[in-house]
Amino acid sequence: MARLQLLAGELKGSFVTRLFQDELFQEMVKLTMFTPNEHSIERLSQLTGDDLGEFDSFCQRILSDLLGRFEEAVAASRRCKESSFPWQVMQCVVRHTRNTDDVPDVIRNGLCLCIVIVHLSRIFSDAVRGAIRFIVEERTLPNDGGPVDEGQQHRGLTPDDEVSEVNSFFGWAVRDLRRKLSGQRFELKHGYDDVDVDDLNKIVDLLDSMRMFHDAAVLDDEYMEKYYSVKHKLINHGWLSLVSKKMF
Repeated sequence: MARLQLLAGELKGSFVTRLFQDELFQEMVKLTMFTPNEHSIERLSQLTGDDLGEFDSFCQRILSDLLGRFEEAVAASRRCKESSFPWQVMQCVVRHTRNTDDVPDVIRNGLCLCIVIVHLSRIFSDAVRGAIRFIVEERTLPNDGGPVDEGQQHRGLTPDDEVSEVNSFFGWAVRDLRRKLSGQRFELKHGYDDVDVDDLNKIVDLLDSMRMFHDAAVLDDEYMEKYYSVKHKLINHGWLSLVSKKMF
C-alpha cells in the first residue's frame, strides 16, 4: 500500500469528490443519461458515511490492482498482449464485471463500473507520468557546479539515474557504431572497398558482446534489479540497445 500511496500521491477528499470534479468524468457519465444507470450515478454523487467509505476502499483496491497490472505490463515481452497497459485495464474491468462480490452496490451495473474503473486508470496513469518526470528530470545538481571527486557518485544522480545514463549514451554509441560498421561490411561484401572484412567482423562481434536486448534482460534477475533503469523499462519496446551486464 505504501508504494500505491507514493505513486498515486495525496488524494484530497474522497474518491467521489475527485471523480465528480473531473471534467472528463462528467462527460463520461452523460452516457448514463435517460438510462437505468442514471439513478446509480445520482446515488454515487450523494454517498455518505459507511457507503462512502466502502466506495473509497473499493477505489483503493482498484488502484492497487492497476499497480500490479502495470508492473506485469512492464515485465512482459513487448510482443505479447500482456505488455499493453490498456489491455490490462480492460482485464481489470472484465474481472470485476464478472465477479461483483466486492463491488459497491451503487456501481454494480456494468456501465457505471466500467466508467469508474477506466477513470481510476486515468488517475493512475497521470500519477505514473508524474513519477517518471520526477525520476528523469528532477535532479539536484551540485551547488558549486564543479567537478565531482573521482570515485564518488554524483550527488545529483541516484544509482537508477547512473544506469539510465549508461544505457542511454553508451548503449546509443554501441548501436550507432555497429550500424555504421555493418554498412561498411555490406559494401565490402559487394567489392566496394579493400578493407579486410574479417577485421570488421571482429569489431562487430565485440560490439554485439557489449549490448543486450529487452527479451534477454527480463530473464536476468540481477540485471533487472541493478542495471535496468525504471525509465528504460517504461520506454523500451524491444528496440533499445541495452548495455550488457559485464560492461557496468
